[in-house]
Amino acid sequence: MLVVGFSARSTLDDITFAIRLEVDPEVAPSQVVAVLTSHDETESAWIASFPLARRSGTESWSGSLGWSPSDAPDLVSLSAVQIPPMGAPLEGSAPPMEPTVVAVDRSHVLGKPGGDGTGDWVDGSLALEALVAHRDLSFDVELVAPFATASDPLWSVAVLVEHVLLTGPTRVPGIRVLPLQRESNSARLDATAGLLTALAAEVGMSANGAISFSATDRPLAVVVVPRLRSTMGSEAMQEAAQLSRRLLDIIGLNRGDSPAVLAAAVGRYQADGTVVLEGATTLDRRYSGNLIGGFISGESISGLNRQWRQVQADSRISLWLRLFNEALADSRWDYGAFRCFNLLEGIAKEVLPKNDPLYDDAGAPRLQGDGASPYTSAHARGAVYLVLKRAGYVMPTVGQADGSSAQADLWKEIALWVAIRNEVAHTGSWEKPTGQVPTAAWSRHNARLDTPEGAWDVARALQSAAESVLHAAFAGRI
Repeated sequence: MLVVGFSARSTLDDITFAIRLEVDPEVAPSQVVAVLTSHDETESAWIASFPLARRSGTESWSGSLGWSPSDAPDLVSLSAVQIPPMGAPLEGSAPPMEPTVVAVDRSHVLGKPGGDGTGDWVDGSLALEALVAHRDLSFDVELVAPFATASDPLWSVAVLVEHVLLTGPTRVPGIRVLPLQRESNSARLDATAGLLTALAAEVGMSANGAISFSATDRPLAVVVVPRLRSTMGSEAMQEAAQLSRRLLDIIGLNRGDSPAVLAAAVGRYQADGTVVLEGATTLDRRYSGNLIGGFISGESISGLNRQWRQVQADSRISLWLRLFNEALADSRWDYGAFRCFNLLEGIAKEVLPKNDPLYDDAGAPRLQGDGASPYTSAHARGAVYLVLKRAGYVMPTVGQADGSSAQADLWKEIALWVAIRNEVAHTGSWEKPTGQVPTAAWSRHNARLDTPEGAWDVARALQSAAESVLHAAFAGRI
């Protein structure tokens, strides 16, 4: 059976599609299902599946869709023809057969007529070829990492990600996402099952059936950044990871799960256009905690049990711990700082009296920018300052221009933290896109944050402050 014709005609109310099949009249079905694909500057995607009835005495089938000319896409192709199985299964019999699918080549493409969109549709093959070429050019763009230039080396990066179940490839300009074959994921899960079986035996569990996982438990995909300018391969992998996380945040919303990056490989373009693998790295969060052991370094069994009892008794501490650990795990310094500040403010508003006044070391009220209104615990800056003071938090010492060191001013530091929180909350990032006018607060504080080292130093100070407050909560000091 072969599709030998595809046509359409529009009126102001609907579109009638017709197909012709090369088929033995003795076995020609009374009805078929046409599967249509629409094409635009972004993608080619399924748009409709609908029944077509056989015209008496012919090898043609036709059916209408209730599209007005303005609703219809400009280019439509016939991607498949399905022939439903003959008859219905009897009760208790085998499940119904799948429909027969008639393969269709790419030549069956129709373009919407001009003018008011009514009349016979025209051959759209050449228009589709031009559209696909233009679309590929718009997606195949070169990306440039921060602080890199167009003269820096060109890299290709592949990022392995999990918890991404896609049925087909997808893309945005400069980035592609490809689902991995289910067999690849099954091999990884089989290895995990084997490890768990061995560990179970080590802790005295007797075998009672094999451990297994579904291939959809932790589906894998690859994010590819095929053309990325960066000074070094390691920086290219980190930039590709950041781009991947940003894109995966959207995919996670659309697909209903939280994707995570696992690892990346980077290759460098050679003069002849080939790409040579130069390195790889893991990207799922590396350990960044204490490397020293013992009871003074967080390994006290009695201390752990005391904390465990407090978590069971006070669900607020359990929530605060979860939020703190999510902040630690964030790969972006500004998002981690945003999370930590919100956690500090939330704890402060929970445990402090409302509208408590603030005083400086000399006992004078701390005033807002107008020079008259005092800060209180109702303000974010004031609340965080008071809860840190109650927790006994001490700012670290910082180097001075003359080579000496002095303790940083907590009140001034919190002003920076507030500025970071506000920028992220209201603009989405501390980093400003090209052309975006910075706020006065951003301009005032950015000198400390315009390098990765400076930015992460501030983020770690916020993490330390949040950690201090959580330990104070366990000790009953807040």
